[in-house]
Amino acid sequence: MEENRNVAEYIERTAKDNDLILVELAEDHTRIEREIKENEYNILELVYGGVLFNAADVAAGITNLCSGGGGPTLNGSIDYLRPTKGVKKIVLESRIVKHGRSTSFIETDIFSEEGTLVARARFTYFQYNR
Repeated sequence: MEENRNVAEYIERTAKDNDLILVELAEDHTRIEREIKENEYNILELVYGGVLFNAADVAAGITNLCSGGGGPTLNGSIDYLRPTKGVKKIVLESRIVKHGRSTSFIETDIFSEEGTLVARARFTYFQYNR
């Protein structure tokens, strides 16, 4: 019970520290939102790729924790699918692809506020808790 409370507190603190709004947390998926700040656009008025990657990694990590996992990111990649000019908010939907004995694979889709898929990220996490 104490461990679950600590995980929940950690998730809430991590979300707050990364400007994330927790919309839905489930054992196999999460839905998280994030407002884009004025200083997070590049010279082309596109959201910096690093902003999207970081938000996706944190969202996938939260999904990992919600599923009972826990451990550091071993690998991550992202495909930027559409331009983000004018995007004011992103919606991140993460899902467990596979839990293994020592690693987990999690995918995060990033949507604009209108629901357009703008990027897809994939992460591998080492598992301490499995």
